[in-house]
Amino acid sequence: MPYKKEFYVVCRLGKDVLIYRHICLDRDLHECSDDVLLSSTPTVDPVDGVLQEFSEFFSELTGFSLWALQRAWARRMVSGESFALIAPTGVGKSTLLQVYSIYRSSAGDSVLYLVPTRSLVEQVSERISSLGRKLGIEVYNNITKEAPGVYVTTHMALFRSKEVLKNRSFSLVVADDFDALLKRSSLMDYILYTLGFRPEDVETARRITKLKQEILAVKHSAPDRYRDLVKELEALESQLARGIASRRVGQLLIASATGRGKRERVKVLRELIGFEVGGIVDYLRNIREFSASLGSTSIVDLVEILGPGTLVFVSRELGRGYLKELAEELERHGIKVAVAHSVKAVDKLRKGLVQVLLGVATYYGVLTRGIDEPKLIKSAVFIGIPKFRIPLDTFLSRLPNVLYSFKSLRVAGATDPELNRAYESLARLSPSKLKLVDLCLRGLIQPPNDYFRTYLELATKLRDSVLSEMRLAVGGSGKLVLGSVLVRSSGSSIVVDIPDIYTYIQASGRTSRLLGGHMTLGISVLLYEDRELYELFLKRLKSVFESSFEELDFSKLARAIEEASRSREVGGHGSENVVSKIVPALIVVESPTKAKTIARIFGGGGKRYVGDTVAYETVIPVDGVFYVATVVPSLGHVFDLAVDTGKYGVRLHRDGTIEPVYTTLKRCRECGHQFTDEAGSCPRCGSTRVYDSSKTISVLRKLAREVSTVILATDADEEGEKIAYDLLVALRPFAKDVRRAEIREITRTGVITALRNMRSVDLRLVKQQVLRRVDDRLVGFSISGVLKEYLKTGNAGGGRVQTPVLSWVLERYSEYVSSRGYLVRVELPYGDLAFRLYARSREEAERLARTLLDGVSVTPISEEVITVNPKPPYTTDSALEELSRELKLPPGEVMRILQELYETGFITYHRTPSARVSSYGIEVAKTYLSSVGLAHLLVPRHWEEGGAHEAIRPTRPLEDIEAEALHLGVLLTKKHVSAYKMIFRRFVASQMAPSKVLFRSYSIKAGDFEQVVKLPVAVVEDGFTRVLPLRTYSMPTKAEVVVPRSVKVYRGSLKPLPTVADAVRMMREVGIGRPSTYAKAIENNRRHGYVVISKYRQSLIPTKRAFEVVKVVRAIAPELLTPRYTARLMRVLEEVDVGIPYEIAVLLPVASCIEIELAGLEIKSAVSGVDVVEGVEGEVY
Repeated sequence: MPYKKEFYVVCRLGKDVLIYRHICLDRDLHECSDDVLLSSTPTVDPVDGVLQEFSEFFSELTGFSLWALQRAWARRMVSGESFALIAPTGVGKSTLLQVYSIYRSSAGDSVLYLVPTRSLVEQVSERISSLGRKLGIEVYNNITKEAPGVYVTTHMALFRSKEVLKNRSFSLVVADDFDALLKRSSLMDYILYTLGFRPEDVETARRITKLKQEILAVKHSAPDRYRDLVKELEALESQLARGIASRRVGQLLIASATGRGKRERVKVLRELIGFEVGGIVDYLRNIREFSASLGSTSIVDLVEILGPGTLVFVSRELGRGYLKELAEELERHGIKVAVAHSVKAVDKLRKGLVQVLLGVATYYGVLTRGIDEPKLIKSAVFIGIPKFRIPLDTFLSRLPNVLYSFKSLRVAGATDPELNRAYESLARLSPSKLKLVDLCLRGLIQPPNDYFRTYLELATKLRDSVLSEMRLAVGGSGKLVLGSVLVRSSGSSIVVDIPDIYTYIQASGRTSRLLGGHMTLGISVLLYEDRELYELFLKRLKSVFESSFEELDFSKLARAIEEASRSREVGGHGSENVVSKIVPALIVVESPTKAKTIARIFGGGGKRYVGDTVAYETVIPVDGVFYVATVVPSLGHVFDLAVDTGKYGVRLHRDGTIEPVYTTLKRCRECGHQFTDEAGSCPRCGSTRVYDSSKTISVLRKLAREVSTVILATDADEEGEKIAYDLLVALRPFAKDVRRAEIREITRTGVITALRNMRSVDLRLVKQQVLRRVDDRLVGFSISGVLKEYLKTGNAGGGRVQTPVLSWVLERYSEYVSSRGYLVRVELPYGDLAFRLYARSREEAERLARTLLDGVSVTPISEEVITVNPKPPYTTDSALEELSRELKLPPGEVMRILQELYETGFITYHRTPSARVSSYGIEVAKTYLSSVGLAHLLVPRHWEEGGAHEAIRPTRPLEDIEAEALHLGVLLTKKHVSAYKMIFRRFVASQMAPSKVLFRSYSIKAGDFEQVVKLPVAVVEDGFTRVLPLRTYSMPTKAEVVVPRSVKVYRGSLKPLPTVADAVRMMREVGIGRPSTYAKAIENNRRHGYVVISKYRQSLIPTKRAFEVVKVVRAIAPELLTPRYTARLMRVLEEVDVGIPYEIAVLLPVASCIEIELAGLEIKSAVSGVDVVEGVEGEVY
């Protein structure tokens, strides 16, 4: 069949048909059936042939086949991509790079292979020569030669010969230790030149990185300047892309990197090569960890028990003098040691000349990196906790540290109002502005204008105050714990100790290596000098790595050493073959923030820039399986119903069935509007800066081909399920294995739990979402079309949730108007006790006010002690209701705040109808209550049984998240913090004992007026009120007459205006919509100009347009003004959920659509003279 530009792809859900357009562009087909789309056989890619050729080449040279991770890397290699290979030593990374170097050299390419040491030059050269001997591959150690082959040399040798690089070109550069290159900018530039980049390319890349920073700084403060800079950036990016595309550029492969070099160089590489190098936690470990205080343990005895093959790491501040003394002490006891100043000491250990190596605990130390001796090295001893020790002045030269420290001091009791205001102002700055102020504070740049000069003054004032406060605090106690750092006096100065967990992980990892596909058992002993610093170290370590320390016991240690020795014997491996359990995976989430948070939780990693998409790389261990994961955002939905076919994107058939027609979603980069029109510009603002989600699909398909498993980890609700299904349709022909995972909290535990319980896509949830969406189109678009015509505006709309809510608002408003009168507000002198009285006329109200001012009789009648139980934790509706009311925020903003708290890992998933608390959630409450001395008040409650959903709760036992957010580099506003505190307190209270409260009834009387009130006056037995205080009133125990503090008369109503909280409660009670759509229904009414939301009370005030809208809808679709329509739809959805045939469901929206159209045409005719079109009923659109 000849290729056609316009075609549809049919994908079936049982008997139901969904039509997807433009997702099989690489196939010469008019229509792809579901058999093609959902086939487990991947489509053919030209790279497949090259990969097969290389796989055979690899097997021929090594005698082994590529395993999963090697195959994933090999695909990227043969496609010409530059990237970093993230994996521990021993998984075949070096072998793959060496074979690929031979493969490229055998094709006539010149290859440069860089290693950090001369001994590695010898090893790598010998290995490549041996593997490539049959092919006649030449290996050189002198880059001055000019001949095809593989050139193996060190970074230092290359640096000394860098002038030679001016006239050399390499098709492939392999860098074993990339950090060494990042430290030398000129050497890095020369290597880029040898790959085919030109000096002007590098300079353009530098300009692009600086321009991006400037764009972030002016994005919200100077819109005109922002637009100009964006245009300049696009021009530079286009210029760079054209320049690189016009010539052949070589390939850069990085074997190990941390990304800790100069950030500017890392970003320049990102622009040129398309990825950002980054370190990663050494995830393959099999280590027994012990700890003890330094003063309680004999180091000599410990080293003697551990025996040969022990590495001793000394904390940096102890210095080389201590190293020398320790070496001499061990030698006196007959232990042969060497201080590792260079790799020569490691050679002595290999040759058996020494038993123990000593070194300083630094990330780039000789013993910390580059040693792979699985048979020799069994144990590591850390004398002192690995740490960064920084002078206090230096620590506080960075603005983030100033804010972090001030926040911690404020929690500890520092409460200067002026400083608090300075902190609030600085903490609210965007990351780009915060960085600019930070550079000013450090004296690296001058403030560019008065705006930044003001913030610099605030930052300087805050820093000086924090410095003074910390000196005072440390001077009194000797040390001070601030968040995750320890401030202490050291001689005559004050220093900050920051636990260095990555050096510990890297150094201890030398003891547990891959040997014959198995992990050897290693022993790590940590001797800590300060208990508080040890606790901070454990806290940091557990945030990125599963680690469990045992108290040091020499008898247990001896048994562990025996086990470690057996794990190194032939046939005595203590662990399973782990190579087969390393799985390359693509994890697709919805937002970039979520992707970034997941990568951060598991120790970071690199970034890939594939087109406009940022992909984060990390490793996630799950029950012995290690997912080498690329985490990518889909940016929400990738498909939506088309608008240019059928009836609003839905084909209606005479037999009552429907065919939804889907196409890719477009997003305007200027105004954020989403649409499916095929036009190249935004229909709302006219901008041509439009992003088509087909680009996202292309990126995901490319990445899917590289991995063994694709994991769809979109949100755990109906919308997330539909996105997952869309991605399944788009990716299944390109991936061998596609699974669904529900991440209900973005924490280490939450992600691992989700990957432990993967499943297939739930088609029933997908059907429900499709039906709702079709109903939105057929009913919502029909209503909206009539309203737009009638109101003569494009900003009009209606729907099955939005319109009943509007009708209810008008009903409540009518009650408000009909009950208008006067209110008398009386404040009594008992705290904030106040009440309102209603009067029909102003005269009556003023008479009542005078009576009240003469005195109010307050008489106690009775009292009783009542057991008050805590409320369950928040669900979506209760959170919307209370947060809107307490924080005075519109519902849309509340949902945005909850979304951001979820995506940054502070709360569980926020779109939930369930109050259920998991066992893990109960542990969070238990840990917190124990930490604040309230463990005796714990009463664990699940609240609801079963089900996949869980209540909205904190993910960690952390009451205040400001300091944590600053530490993680997460931008939170005061609104985020307030919302989190409400969620935290409500949840913890839900896991506590009831409180016993004394309630007292009073008669409040003035003249003819009398009212009886029942008030809480005291908590007589503590319970949940210790965390979530109950308002009590200091009331008299005997009758008395008091003069009110104030009496005010104002216009009001017996029936108040409805609030956002009232609307949410109504929707929940009558069953309109779902918790996830409550906010959207209210926000749509506001956006269309039907209601105004008051700032203080969040009251919903209808506009004149609202009355016109309800009048029109009542004429064309009266049922839509009541909950009945939604109730009918919900019954249909329930039937779908239990499996009743889906076809019966389509009759409801189709019939409603036709009724609305016929009635709507009559309205249009009456209003605008449009003729009624005959024969609408029964037509096929």
